[in-house]
Amino acid sequence: MTDNEIQRTLHERLEDARKKYPGQVLAVALFGSQNYGISHAGSDIDTKTILLPSHADIINGAHISVSERVYPNGINQYKDFRDVLNHIMTKGSVSFLECFSTRFYEAPIYNTDIWERLRNKMPMVSYYAHGHILHCARGMAKSYYEQIRKSNSLKSKIHFLWIYNFILRFTEGESFPKALFFDNNYVGAMTNGNQ
Repeated sequence: MTDNEIQRTLHERLEDARKKYPGQVLAVALFGSQNYGISHAGSDIDTKTILLPSHADIINGAHISVSERVYPNGINQYKDFRDVLNHIMTKGSVSFLECFSTRFYEAPIYNTDIWERLRNKMPMVSYYAHGHILHCARGMAKSYYEQIRKSNSLKSKIHFLWIYNFILRFTEGESFPKALFFDNNYVGAMTNGNQ
């Protein structure tokens, strides 16, 4: 996938989300292998749409139900902003935090300023949630390891090496975004057995 194809997909999903949740879309952000630099030609474009609760949702204590839309080229998950923030702060959710760190996102014009301010706070958030993030990453590594034991697939091996490398780099003090995102040269070396 080219950067333009990813950005076009994000724009299309933003428009779909705005129709489904008028006035509540904070942003649509890329997550997954395209973000990490471990994608291949057939990789999906997976996104999360982060939604702001309505006044009625807040007053009634209702959370926007988690739903997912499947597209031919990937999925789009809808997430309530309150749940996203809770998962980042209490569980160190790597997949939620990466949405605020990716360079691939689309935000409606009326929420662009809010989105950018949140993105600028994520290095501080990742600093304070450091232990939770490492705990989450270790859980991801264990899951990928179990997948390797069951299927021995190249995809699982690459994902395991990616999260293992993230844990090492993040533990050594690299910032969350820098530790999380690889370039394709690294993956090419891994898949060719050079590392």
